[in-house]
Amino acid sequence: MLRLTFVSLSKSNKVLFCRIQVLKTFLFFISTKETINLRLEKQKMKKDIEAPTVKGVYVAVVKTEYDVDSFEWNVYLINRNKETLTNVFISSYGYGGDGLENIKTSTVRHNLADLLPDCFAKIEGIDPAVFCLNNEYLVSYFIDNQLFDKKFIFVPDSITDANLIKIEPFDFNGVLHA
Repeated sequence: MLRLTFVSLSKSNKVLFCRIQVLKTFLFFISTKETINLRLEKQKMKKDIEAPTVKGVYVAVVKTEYDVDSFEWNVYLINRNKETLTNVFISSYGYGGDGLENIKTSTVRHNLADLLPDCFAKIEGIDPAVFCLNNEYLVSYFIDNQLFDKKFIFVPDSITDANLIKIEPFDFNGVLHA
């Protein structure tokens, strides 16, 4: 929009004032056009991102018994792929509540340089007191410079002795999440 406003200015000042208004209008038009172009590019970029499907990677909560009354629970990352997982990053936390009180545990982050094919790695120990919460593990890794990530959530009371299965070929008894 071009607005011409003259307030008793000399002829040379009127021309200068008019040029300034035209320049302001032009700059506003250019900046608006750039904003629209950036928004369109951002929408295109979101659609262009590939989200490859995670296959062959599992999180297991394993019960290790030492004696009749002595045992511990640990969380493992299992790679059943034929490729090595590189730059593995795992973020874990628990959350939930009984409706009256919301509970959230601390977020713990872990890093593994590599996880070879058909191997496993211990992520962390887990206290049975948090089995009543949602226990979430966000796993991100690379295979051949392609980023993969998946969220594994163990729902409340899913980690119990009744849900233990034999995890082959690693000879574990645990709750497996695919």
